[in-house]
Amino acid sequence: MPATSYGAWRQWARWGGILPSLADLQSTRADTVAPEWAPVARFATAFRDLVTYEKRNLDDLLRQSDERLGAFSDPLRLSFEKHRWLDLRGEREESYSDWLAWLLEELDSTEALLKIFGLEKTKFGDQVRGARPQLDREKGIRDLGGERKRLDLLIRFGELGILLVEVKVQAIEKAGGSDNLEVYRDWLKREAGLGATPHCAILPVPDSIEPPREGWEVRTWDEVTLQLREQALGLQDSASGDLLLAALMLCFAGAVEKNVLGFTGTGAALSAPKTALYLKRFLGENRS
Repeated sequence: MPATSYGAWRQWARWGGILPSLADLQSTRADTVAPEWAPVARFATAFRDLVTYEKRNLDDLLRQSDERLGAFSDPLRLSFEKHRWLDLRGEREESYSDWLAWLLEELDSTEALLKIFGLEKTKFGDQVRGARPQLDREKGIRDLGGERKRLDLLIRFGELGILLVEVKVQAIEKAGGSDNLEVYRDWLKREAGLGATPHCAILPVPDSIEPPREGWEVRTWDEVTLQLREQALGLQDSASGDLLLAALMLCFAGAVEKNVLGFTGTGAALSAPKTALYLKRFLGENRS
């Protein structure tokens, strides 16, 4: 079995959809003959072996992740999908935005914030480094037509720069509101004026189809949660040893991983190899 079985699982998903249709078609034919079950048996055996491999692989990766996290176990072991407050069927996007904003405020670190949003090695990061961030949730603004809008997360770095983060917990084309991205971007440019540098980032799910509008930089949730895991590790190793904040940070990462990214377990689903690939990235493998 190859290191990643994602391709094999995609093949299973394709054939798993075709076989029932073929069976229904055969059952409606008047000249139906006794089916040949040997190929089906081989297919079922191969799938059973794939499930067994994936379970062992994920169990091993979770064990390694537990070891790396030291005082904690991997947050994927918790059932965040059962938490009503975080249930995306209720479109509770604000729950994720509020929790993320609170964590950023508790970190109170420009460098950590830049890393979480992938800005530590950018021109924007260089310009705001050293300035203390100030966060504003759901700031009310008005567009040029006077219509009232709300910004998900606005972060000011003194007079040096402003970062606007638009949070999406569903694909952009499903969540709606993409037409507002241009409005938000233009408002930010006007707000920044001549002194501060504006920067726009959007947090979509990785498989969102619609590309962001011009002027927006994508930072997907899996990139953010991997960095939150790293920040939690750093808190354990720091002199302050803030294990409580580290634990809450891992809990938030786990909630996103389960409910937004769909890393739901070791069963017969495409989430299994996706979860394995994600854990390999956390453990230092396959990193870009």
